[in-house]
Amino acid sequence: MIHAGIQKYKEDDNYRDALIQAGIQKYQEDENYRDTLIEYGIHKYQEDEDYRKALYQSGIEKYKDDNEYREKLKQASIHKYEADANHKEHVKQASVHKYEVDVNHKEHVKQASIYKLEAYDRNQDFGGQEDLGEDFSMSLPELSKYKDMNTETEFVDFKMGAVETYLEQMDKSLDCDASNLYKEKISKKKLALRDYKLFTKSKRFKGSPIKACDLSVSAVRASNVNFDPRPRASQNTSNYQDYFRNICLNHKYGSTLPIVQLYPPANIYGVVTDHDYFEFHPEDKWLSENCISTITDEEISKIESFTSGQAKNPRICKATERTDFEKLARSMTEIVDLKTAPILHGQKYEKSALSKYEQDFGRSPVNCGIYVSKSHPFIAASPDGIINDTVVEVKCPFVAKDKMISPKTIPFLLYNDGKLMLNESHNYYYQVQGQMFCTNLKNCHFVVFTLQEVQYIHIKRDDIFIQNMVEKLEDFYKTYFRKAILQKFLYKDYDKYSFE
Repeated sequence: MIHAGIQKYKEDDNYRDALIQAGIQKYQEDENYRDTLIEYGIHKYQEDEDYRKALYQSGIEKYKDDNEYREKLKQASIHKYEADANHKEHVKQASVHKYEVDVNHKEHVKQASIYKLEAYDRNQDFGGQEDLGEDFSMSLPELSKYKDMNTETEFVDFKMGAVETYLEQMDKSLDCDASNLYKEKISKKKLALRDYKLFTKSKRFKGSPIKACDLSVSAVRASNVNFDPRPRASQNTSNYQDYFRNICLNHKYGSTLPIVQLYPPANIYGVVTDHDYFEFHPEDKWLSENCISTITDEEISKIESFTSGQAKNPRICKATERTDFEKLARSMTEIVDLKTAPILHGQKYEKSALSKYEQDFGRSPVNCGIYVSKSHPFIAASPDGIINDTVVEVKCPFVAKDKMISPKTIPFLLYNDGKLMLNESHNYYYQVQGQMFCTNLKNCHFVVFTLQEVQYIHIKRDDIFIQNMVEKLEDFYKTYFRKAILQKFLYKDYDKYSFE
């Protein structure tokens, strides 16, 4: 019996979660059970060394990874240190013992103390004030007092003694570099050269540069000039053209390199045909890797946006023989961002409708993302909200935004025994049944909101309707949509272009 329970605990996630929740509830409510569990944990910690090491290692990892846990542990330690005198004395004794036994710890404590004392001393025990000095200020003469200088300007001849006398008034003197420049007259020469370049314009040159073909270079010397940057061993190899082409085609940033435009893209049809000996056909492998034919629970949880199928499903299910299925499949591979008045109106008042729903039912729908069917990954749905086992879908019809709700004002509604119902032949009915299929829920609250009133329609899951709908969608996927996806994203419409 115990082994069966352990096996069920390992394999059944729902059973395991329920068992954990029951244990937590009993731990919180039953004081005797809680004391017994704590005593057992302490006993196992003292007796079982492996358990103690595992628990210690788990605590260290959680302390490193979980910031919230680390902060709570610090606060608890501080509180226990301040409130418990015995604990405080124990911590002090442990610190003294570690200081006396551990040489590295002792040296670290000394260095930290010295650093702290030096910091106190630098700041006069935090009583000193920072001396920023006076703000720098400089006054400049008026522009009218400046004089332009050029090569013809005559300067007053002053000696080194005059320079030193002038600098003594400000307690300054020339450094060695400036003195040497003055003695060697370099500064004067540089000034003259700079002024000559600034104020002397060069004459206009009307001659023609020598052409490369007119250079007096011997034929032997010219033939030895090699502009190839590659090593000689790698020059003029027989297969280099193919090697360079493969590098360009397989480079991950190839589409942004100008030189790649010289080469046509690789023929994906040829690649797929050449690798048909694999365990899985390349097309099936690509569909699986992109979560189109198969998908895992982990991948489902990561998907946040894939809504193109939601609006198209009813159109597929209600298609007739006159429908161009190939054109419909191609249209579903394109993303169209519609900004029509009805769509903008629905986006604007959706939150108002959900707030009214919460006010009337006393429950707030949980915002949710995209739900992908695990059995049929090419089918996805995005409800406006979920409450327990119920899908919430909101519609704000633009045609009746200022009117009362009735079948006359809103075409997708009808009366059945005096009650408002959603027309089962309308696209919205396919939509909510698809949402219940993808979310695996049993009910739907269909909310119709206008500026005059709001109505709630309860719709139950119809498994027969869903089965027929899924069969049509699956047939459409295998016959048309799969081909359109591969043509668009795997083969990239290769056959539509000419690369001659």
